[in-house]
Amino acid sequence: MRAKPLAAISINELKIGFCRTMFWDRAEQYTKTFLEEAASALAKTGAKVSDFDLGKPFEQFEAMGRRINDYEFSRGLTWERNHHWNLLSEFQRDKLAGMAQCLLRTISRGRSRARLSAADISPTP
Repeated sequence: MRAKPLAAISINELKIGFCRTMFWDRAEQYTKTFLEEAASALAKTGAKVSDFDLGKPFEQFEAMGRRINDYEFSRGLTWERNHHWNLLSEFQRDKLAGMAQCLLRTISRGRSRARLSAADISPTP
């Protein structure tokens, strides 16, 4: 079965999930208002809009994202670390030294969770 082009879909056929993520409280009020009004307007015109919670897979999303970012930062600076350690800023040296303690299996687990969690959603605040 072939998917319909978006222009051919009636508003009544749209199913929209509205999720206030774990970052919702960090969003500007005007952003929250805009998104809530957009969801309400879509529902009033016939779209099926429902609230949903990201659930357990996302509880550690921010922490795992930071771990992945730190690991990749460390890997990206491998050459500089090995050849020009003294030219790196104190902040970078401290950060890289701390990252050396990060275990690859922790990163792999984080990447798996991020892939699983991000597969079918487009995150907003």
